[in-house]
Amino acid sequence: MQLRKSVLPVLLFLVASAGEPAMGAPHPPGRQAGQASQASTSRSAIATSRFHETPVWQIPAKSAVKDLLLAGGHLAWDEKNGKKWTVRLDGKRQGKAYDAVRYLSFSRGGAHLAFFGERYRQWYLVWDGQERPSTYTQVTPIAFQPHGSSWAFGGCAASKRCQLLVEGKATGSVYAQVSPPQYSRDGKRLAFFGKRGRKWVAVVDGKEMKKEVDAYSFWGFSPDSRHFFAAVRLEHGGWTYLVDGTPGPLFTIISPMAFSKDGKHYAYGAAWQNLAFRKNQMAGTIVLDGHPGPIFKGMGTAGTWLYLADVGLIAGAYYAGAPFTIIFFPGRLPPGQEVLPPGLMGVSDPEFDPKGNLVRAVCRRNGQVVMLDGNRAGPAFDDVVSSVVFSAHARHFAYVARRGQDFIAVTDNKTGEHLPANPNNGYYVVAIGWIVLSPRGTHLAFEVVRGGTEFARRTTTRAERTVVVSGPPQAELNSLGVPVTTNGETIRGYNALGISVVQFSKHARHFFYEVLGAQGDRDLVVVDDQESKLYGAATPPRLDPGGKALRFFAQDGAHIVRVNYPLPQ
Repeated sequence: MQLRKSVLPVLLFLVASAGEPAMGAPHPPGRQAGQASQASTSRSAIATSRFHETPVWQIPAKSAVKDLLLAGGHLAWDEKNGKKWTVRLDGKRQGKAYDAVRYLSFSRGGAHLAFFGERYRQWYLVWDGQERPSTYTQVTPIAFQPHGSSWAFGGCAASKRCQLLVEGKATGSVYAQVSPPQYSRDGKRLAFFGKRGRKWVAVVDGKEMKKEVDAYSFWGFSPDSRHFFAAVRLEHGGWTYLVDGTPGPLFTIISPMAFSKDGKHYAYGAAWQNLAFRKNQMAGTIVLDGHPGPIFKGMGTAGTWLYLADVGLIAGAYYAGAPFTIIFFPGRLPPGQEVLPPGLMGVSDPEFDPKGNLVRAVCRRNGQVVMLDGNRAGPAFDDVVSSVVFSAHARHFAYVARRGQDFIAVTDNKTGEHLPANPNNGYYVVAIGWIVLSPRGTHLAFEVVRGGTEFARRTTTRAERTVVVSGPPQAELNSLGVPVTTNGETIRGYNALGISVVQFSKHARHFFYEVLGAQGDRDLVVVDDQESKLYGAATPPRLDPGGKALRFFAQDGAHIVRVNYPLPQ
């Protein structure tokens, strides 16, 4: 069932761009369509003027907007007026007014819009603007079937009476709790976890697996959809992976699982841990297809201690149900928190390159860390602090390493410029948040995250975040024609809640990303190192079909605006 025909007349065409909504709001007083807003003092007027705004909706007085979503030519958002929330699709209200709204989401291609609205402590499913009669005390996000029209979520009709619901119909057994469901990549399989008493059980394709577990974490289906896997804690207190219901060996710490492109092989990093205040002694191995390999001893770090807390996901490693976090005293540089640090654990998170070769970093007896691609070793470092990433067709690879107090970008085993990892030498957790290569491997981008103890304990995601984009020393990276630094590297930092992964245009002539919470709860977009103004809720920026402009929607004061940034060709 497609979106109701009554919604379609609301869509008015304001620009020559198929698939973008417009709601026909009048221009705000004193501003013409496309006129730039005033730039902040940190940006030049000419840079900001390239972000052209077109108002598309006037927000009612004393209302607030959040969760802007764009899909299939439709724009949806939550709107708060007083103490009540409503949802709008292309400007038209969906459902009724609610005390709260959760899990606003589009199905594939924007064919359907769904969310949950709370009224009198009961949650109603609203599908294409219509409330369903059933109510729930708790709900999970909705999973939409890839390559199909099915959908599913977990819902509790009453306390401890929870089930999987497929297309709104309860199915299977009743549990005390249920997890959000997941479809396989081909859309033919469906799984979730249900809890009875203190134990969880995986339910795959409608059948419970025999093995009950104390806790679960990273889970899903292999890329070829043939295998179900889950990181689980068993009654013995150790962590392992269930693969098609069969548990592997137990460890203190395990990494997320990596699969080869064809789905025939899997691998993960694992480590044993002995804690002592003055010395942390650890040893790790790579588990390939369920079989542990050679053992590598981590060097440990004197004068540090481990902080293990039952909080949200902090690292790609799990310790007794909690993430693994390292807090260092002043003057100590910690390894990356998003991956297993091989200098400390002995091994890193493994990856498979597009050709199926196993790639991982290991700590040698002399304490030096090297990246191994099969049996080939790269240069030695004090540690490797990021995952390894690959360009298309495995022609290029890159990662970030550490020597002393410096981060070093490494591409095809060639070292680049040094970046001070902790110039203030303060009480910080330092990590690489994400890393990405352009499709042809000509440009590398990564995020350096520096956060204090509140960030380490995950009471906030705000931290000092630095984006590094490096490539050939060409002025084409700057859409204004202003050359970047002579080594082809641009560095920009923010005190922000998060930064989206850098995306590249065709041939990497342009790059762009979004800074979340750049100031308070307001966001901005960066294109070719040029900043937009600060906006409220915003959709992720994306290229138009022809790759000639970057576009996004955002809240600008009392209006929702479409922002267009033309890209020089």
